[in-house]
Amino acid sequence: ADDYQLLRALTIHPARAFGIDARLGSLEVGKDADLAVFDGDPLDPRSRVEAVWIDGELEYDRVRDGQRF
Repeated sequence: ADDYQLLRALTIHPARAFGIDARLGSLEVGKDADLAVFDGDPLDPRSRVEAVWIDGELEYDRVRDGQRF
């Protein structure tokens, strides 16, 4: 499988399975603004989380908050 298919398997496919794809699983107008930004490929376990937004609010910033995970 290519990286795009793997990313979908971790995002939109589970959201559909749980019936919450109208709100979560992809970036679209009207959906919850939940987003994680990585310093590399999000599928690579060596990549670090740089920032996380939940409902459009910055909840975690690695520089500001230190590395938590």
